[in-house]
Amino acid sequence: MSVSFEDQINIINANNGVTTSSTNASGKEEDVLGRDTFLTMLVAQLKNQDPLNPMDGTDFSAQLAEFSQLEQLMNLGDSMQELSAALTDKNDVDATGFVGKEISGKVDSLEVSEGVVTGGYYNVTRAGDIRVSIYDADGTPVRTLYEGQKISGAQSFSWDGKNSSGISVADGTYTYSVMANTGSGFAELPNTITGLVQGVVYNDGTPFLYVDGALVSPDSLIAVKDPLVEDIPSVPQLDNPLTGYIGKYITTSTPRILIEDGSMYGGSLTFQVEVAEETEESEETVEPGEATITIYDATGKLIRTITLSEEETAAGTNSVEWDGLDDSGDEVSDGLYAYNVEIENATASIETTGEVLGIKYINQTQFLVQDPGRMVALSSITAVDG
Repeated sequence: MSVSFEDQINIINANNGVTTSSTNASGKEEDVLGRDTFLTMLVAQLKNQDPLNPMDGTDFSAQLAEFSQLEQLMNLGDSMQELSAALTDKNDVDATGFVGKEISGKVDSLEVSEGVVTGGYYNVTRAGDIRVSIYDADGTPVRTLYEGQKISGAQSFSWDGKNSSGISVADGTYTYSVMANTGSGFAELPNTITGLVQGVVYNDGTPFLYVDGALVSPDSLIAVKDPLVEDIPSVPQLDNPLTGYIGKYITTSTPRILIEDGSMYGGSLTFQVEVAEETEESEETVEPGEATITIYDATGKLIRTITLSEEETAAGTNSVEWDGLDDSGDEVSDGLYAYNVEIENATASIETTGEVLGIKYINQTQFLVQDPGRMVALSSITAVDG
């Protein structure tokens, strides 16, 4: 007596404790047959066929054709997995293609990792009172930060990673919105940044574009273009347009600190303090209060906080020394750093004006060296004189 192909399946599965059915999404059972099982059953069928009534050649050919189709489908599945992995790798490589280009993108996220929070950024179009609202992944309000008076220009803020109850939040991605009151009530500021991409920073394997101290996701881009010479103010048509700045006086709202070979360029960090003017109602001069200087690395991570007492802070130009150490007392790595200043009872600005002394390449990107040693990206120049 010959043994059917279906009987062979049942015999082999019974001997090996294997089931050949599973339940699909609709609750119906469906056969599951892998390549090795298919070959095992086919060989078993050939060994156990009745020599007086061998398997019909047509059936044998049909089963070989089924095996061939199975082999092709499995190879196709492997190819699709390789293609998916290749596309993922290509997406990572594509991020580097933005370096040197001028982009516009949305910046509204903060990353919390092991209690460490990346810095946040926003642009103020007119001076006013600023508040920042932070939300978790579900859109639930977590914390509101009151930034006080800020002048127009690029600003940064820091968050200690705690909610409104003073409890540290879980690691993850948080979003924020910025509201400004310029005299007619609070209105939301657009969290967009425009500037040259200076490099690519990877956070847990995800690429972010580094633009003037802010991390921009490639998925949030709304515009990309090659920077044009005519877009840069007061620059002559030279082979390298940056050389046209040498000897001129430029103003930037976001100077960068450079640490190289363990030393800091440019000496102390400077900032300007503007206090409220006297009015007819109040003849008392408002004195600035305590000043807090926060320093961030290229990923936006807060690495150092320096506090100046009320006695150490005055109206006008102030300076603070940074020894190149983080809050743990360790030396920071070489690279670019940003800083921000917040002060009680007054408005603080880190805007600097100085002569361009030369050009410096940092991570294959050109920066202007502003006296006494601040690094200035082209996109952060707000004025050129001389």
